[in-house]
Amino acid sequence: MNAASLPNKLDELRELSSANKAHLIGISETWISSQFSDQELALTGMTLFRNDRKTGIGGGVAIYISSCLEVHQVHNLEFNNLEESIWCSVRLSSTSRCLVGVIYRKPTADTEYDSRMLEGLSRSIRLGFTHILILGDFNLPRVNFAEHTYTGGDNSIEARFYNLIDNLGLYENVRSATRWRNSQTPSRLDCVFTNEEFLVDNLSILAPLGKSDHAVIAFSFVIKTKLRYPNNNLRWNFKRLNVPALHDYLQQVVWDVHPQIDVDGHWDFLLHTLLCATDHSVPQTVPKSFKPPTVIKNRTLRLLSRKRHCWAEYKRTNNDGAYRQYKHIRNTCTKAIREDRLQYQTKLMDKFASNPRSLFRYAASLRQAKTGVSQLLGLNGPTNNDGDAANLLAAHYSQTFQPADINFIDDSFISNSTGLSEVDLSADLVFRKLQHLRLDTSPGPDMVHPAILREAASILATPLSVMFSHSLSRGKLPENWKLAHITPIFKGGRRNEPSSYRPVALLSLPSKLMESLICDGLNDYLLSLNFFSPQQHGFRKGYSCITNLLTAVDKWTSILDCKGKVDVIYLDFSKAFDKVNHLCLINKLKRLGIKPPLIDWLTSYLKNRHFKVRVNFTLSQAMECPSGVPQGSVLGPLLFLIYINDLPQQVTSDLLLFADDVKLWREIRNQDDTQALQDDLTRLQSWADDNGLTFNTSKCKVVHLRHVANYSYNLGNSSLVVSQVEKDLGVLVPHDLKSYANCDKNAFRANLALVTLKRIFGQFDGRTFHTIFNSFIRPHLEYGNIVLPPHSRRTRSLWSVSNGEPRNQFEDSNLSLTKNASVH
Repeated sequence: MNAASLPNKLDELRELSSANKAHLIGISETWISSQFSDQELALTGMTLFRNDRKTGIGGGVAIYISSCLEVHQVHNLEFNNLEESIWCSVRLSSTSRCLVGVIYRKPTADTEYDSRMLEGLSRSIRLGFTHILILGDFNLPRVNFAEHTYTGGDNSIEARFYNLIDNLGLYENVRSATRWRNSQTPSRLDCVFTNEEFLVDNLSILAPLGKSDHAVIAFSFVIKTKLRYPNNNLRWNFKRLNVPALHDYLQQVVWDVHPQIDVDGHWDFLLHTLLCATDHSVPQTVPKSFKPPTVIKNRTLRLLSRKRHCWAEYKRTNNDGAYRQYKHIRNTCTKAIREDRLQYQTKLMDKFASNPRSLFRYAASLRQAKTGVSQLLGLNGPTNNDGDAANLLAAHYSQTFQPADINFIDDSFISNSTGLSEVDLSADLVFRKLQHLRLDTSPGPDMVHPAILREAASILATPLSVMFSHSLSRGKLPENWKLAHITPIFKGGRRNEPSSYRPVALLSLPSKLMESLICDGLNDYLLSLNFFSPQQHGFRKGYSCITNLLTAVDKWTSILDCKGKVDVIYLDFSKAFDKVNHLCLINKLKRLGIKPPLIDWLTSYLKNRHFKVRVNFTLSQAMECPSGVPQGSVLGPLLFLIYINDLPQQVTSDLLLFADDVKLWREIRNQDDTQALQDDLTRLQSWADDNGLTFNTSKCKVVHLRHVANYSYNLGNSSLVVSQVEKDLGVLVPHDLKSYANCDKNAFRANLALVTLKRIFGQFDGRTFHTIFNSFIRPHLEYGNIVLPPHSRRTRSLWSVSNGEPRNQFEDSNLSLTKNASVH
């Protein structure tokens, strides 16, 4: 169907999809942009694939496909720069696949675009799919496949298009007009192509969506496949946890274990007990899939039914009276749907006024897209199923771990204290940790849920404390705790490239609980030694991105105010957390006075870790983690700070750290200063080599503050690029240290958030505006303003984000850009 603005017709589309139990919906002219998240456009039980127009307004295509089908997006055809098309592969069986494509050809398409479209169609046939279904609005009314005719010369697009379809052996299945506009003659613009003659059955022309002039084409696609229903698997419903039953079960457990049992056996006993307690106290239900809220009321549904009848009558009679009657009821339906949406938004506001927390959950659920993994392209070709995709991603992530063959001992700090061999793992501390567990935390690979641990904290504190003490005294971690389940999250780029997916690790919650206790004890010990470098602002209490930036900008401006010059070098480590050398880290811990059994436990914690990648309900093979600190862990950030702590001691220039983000600078008075800064870069490169880390030189930049330089800096064998504006911990820092770049970025992001929220909630009222503005808009407006205070002109640009909202609402929100920051 041609939607001519999908967002405006989404409520009607949801009703149409539900009424027809659709498995596949192809849409052209979606008119959506990156401002819309997939969740805003979601249909119940459907997976959305979309390709928005990159420049200008209008255009865009999308495919909704049932979640019961195994489907992946295909990117091969997009290599030909066929902008407004989208292609998906549906797995029918082990030997057959169906290619589904949607194409939009704009009426003003030039010869070059038409050639790319025709070549893309040709390539679709050569990809080896057993079934092909191509939908789209081609805007070629003078091609009549029913009568095997076309109007135009031999080199016209009509002739080329008709001959190509004929040569490819494709069948066009639409035999009647699909577009009606006022007094114009109805035309056939929308097509349904298949590679077999009888794949399409029961094709009918339904009433258009909203006020679109294109009809909806409905049909049955006759193929044989096996539907999958993953959501039918029973799962524990922890919202219905029976706390008394949980307590009764656990109180009957004999927690004593044999003194000779090993750590793995001890944990297996606890795990078995926890899972049995879960079975005993938590009911199993079929999880509900995301279901967009019901907006359209019953009276409007009856109007939509009348609209369909009037449309059928108009098609049957084709007279002006029937069209006027259809147009009247169509407009009435559009108005009724708009009123239903407004009433729904008003009810939302009433609900959120009394329960602001539900506002945050609802807004987050619609703004955050829950996208899966597309078909991936590996060395052996594209993946065909979830298992192949999981294994390909696991192999890709494992390439990050590159342990260097080093045996380095850090002599920069030698502890004169008695050292640290144990930490407090008492039941009282365990109980307090259990009480503060967040219930929205996902369980790890062992499936121990935070609700079980928190609700039974008073009973489980002692058994867990005994288990933790046993693990520490033996200097060994249970092997099950060393397994991580990785969920790939799309971060941008091409969906068929493994590098476009960020790994997010899930670890055992009891393991993270013990890590937290170890981390507290180790951190207190290091603080007593005054160990941490004052240049490190990451993962430390009382330090933040803002303290890092304020410290740097204060020193820079002090030099510049005295007519000095400053060169700032931004350094970027490549996957630093994943490349931490275990042997080097253990040696550094030993030099700090960490002794057995704690050092043995930390060694066991780092060694022999594995991970599996999960795609939908399929896990990859286990892959080893020979280097790095565990992602998603509690102890990992502290261990990384220990690893990198001696880096500032390598240089004579000023340096600041935020975890692995490094900026190095020096006042430039003469050539000796540039050479000193270059020598510092050389020493940092040497330190990185000794510690098994590497710099990503393509992301390492130089900023010459308020001066132009005719010299360059080198890092290793690479010359560093000079940048005019650099993003420093989320704040845009230009070479002149003015606030224009950061203000424009803040205004853009705040306006984007405001437009999204207005689209979700409609017009704000005074009751909820303060909550919405202060929670979702104001953080964007104010970030970094204390570092680079906005000028008065830029302050006005930030205030302009109101975007038509009443001025007094923004005044009442106490936006303090001019009160809390200097205005120049």
